[in-house]
Amino acid sequence: GLPQDRGEDSRYVMLDRLSRVLDAVGYGSIALLVDRVDEPACVAGDPQRMRNLVWPLLSSRFLQHHGLAAKLLLPKELGDLAAREDGEFHRGARLDKQNLIDRLQWTGAMLAELCDARLKAAMRPGQKPLRVEDLFDASIVRNRLAEAMERCGNPREAFRLVYGAIQEHLSHAGADEHLVSAGAFEWVRRRAGEARVPVR
Repeated sequence: GLPQDRGEDSRYVMLDRLSRVLDAVGYGSIALLVDRVDEPACVAGDPQRMRNLVWPLLSSRFLQHHGLAAKLLLPKELGDLAAREDGEFHRGARLDKQNLIDRLQWTGAMLAELCDARLKAAMRPGQKPLRVEDLFDASIVRNRLAEAMERCGNPREAFRLVYGAIQEHLSHAGADEHLVSAGAFEWVRRRAGEARVPVR
């Protein structure tokens, strides 16, 4: 039967049961990916609501459960909240044992490769894969794109830069201009840079 209480042990009983069911149908482990916890309408970026959603997962017993691999991509605000938690929280979470990376660092080369992968995923089977620089005028070489993407700092902003350059090009290009112009790219790159300058 199902556990009758809602205590800490109940979820491990149910997790073990889920593992046995998955094992019976050929899955030997569970991969859990948590991302964008700030985006649901019921959370709306509120740090306290994000905390309420995520903190039950931050248990060493849960994160090191047999057959479970968890990756949590969490907003910076939660790192700040975790740093202010008391000793009991840190003893239970054991973040020092969880391969914690304080901040993901993205190089321009990594972000360009992610753009390549996104383009490849959108291609029809059998089509020759595009690289991100193939969308741009020949003067926009990969190193120039990678340098601009590195300033973006993360995949979302790098994708936004490429999408913005395509939009800017399409709003001004003639019917025979298929590649994003250097002018459109530079305008969007400068605008993105200005948006990241802190206002004093």
